[in-house]
Amino acid sequence: MQETTARQREIVEKSIALIARRGIQELTIRNLAAAIGISEPAIYRHFAGKTDILLGVLDVLEREIPARTGIDRTDRTSTTIGNYFSGLFNHLEAAPDLAAVIFADEVFLNDERLAARVRELMERSLLNVEALISEGQKKGEFRTDVSASDLASMLVGTIRLIVRRWHLSGFAFELSPRGMRAVESFQTVAALGGNRE
Repeated sequence: MQETTARQREIVEKSIALIARRGIQELTIRNLAAAIGISEPAIYRHFAGKTDILLGVLDVLEREIPARTGIDRTDRTSTTIGNYFSGLFNHLEAAPDLAAVIFADEVFLNDERLAARVRELMERSLLNVEALISEGQKKGEFRTDVSASDLASMLVGTIRLIVRRWHLSGFAFELSPRGMRAVESFQTVAALGGNRE
């Protein structure tokens, strides 16, 4: 990720808002220029095209989510799972447009560069949660008869569904309480049976 200018950040933020509110089909250079109040050539001075703008959106996701959740910290304990998702939910509630884009994979599937970047971000996120669960297994906090990888997939999949439902409902419910109930339920189920090696 390279350093971005103030205008590039503005273009990316407006792009996120356009995608969230009107769908990916409405993210055109013309619509973006109109939303910002600048000319279309001015957009091209900052980005080569729509794909580069969308890569900028992914840069925002890559930069903000770890910073807001603390997932990149070195003290990986099972209690960090609750802290990680609490931080994620709070951040998404403060930036609902980002929530609309973060799990909208279809936005990025029409270009191989975008699809590869999304796969990389998803894999990194999944591996981070898997590392937390694995640490919990080593400490006897989570069952070991189910792999850390499978448990991570179950948890992340559940959270993706909750965030997507929150967005599709027009943000009709509070994300943090609903999401944290799911995380706590996961922790209860993942602890059932203890170690069965």
